Amino acid sequence: MGKLKTRIETHRMYHISGCHKEIRCPKNLVRFNTGNSKEHEMMKASVCFDLQKSGSEFITEACHNGDIIDIVNLDTGEEIEVVNTHGFEKAVTNGRRVVKV
Repeated sequence: MGKLKTRIETHRMYHISGCHKEIRCPKNLVRFNTGNSKEHEMMKASVCFDLQKSGSEFITEACHNGDIIDIVNLDTGEEIEVVNTHGFEKAVTNGRRVVKV
């Protein structure tokens, strides 16, 4: 029950960008942002593949406190940001795990 409770509580903290806060991001679905580079989005898909293969659940392009986070691991609550060179400092400052393209 502990892992399920963590997943549910973490999932409730995030919503789809541009939507009402009660509209939740679909779990284990990679949502692409065409404003990012193809390399960025393929790295995000790769990280999500590894998470799902390890048995973790995740959400992507999740909005929380006005920020859009690339990936959120629902099992641990860890926020993961895929960056090139832009956004690196902000991601580190916000305590997110950074994955470089």
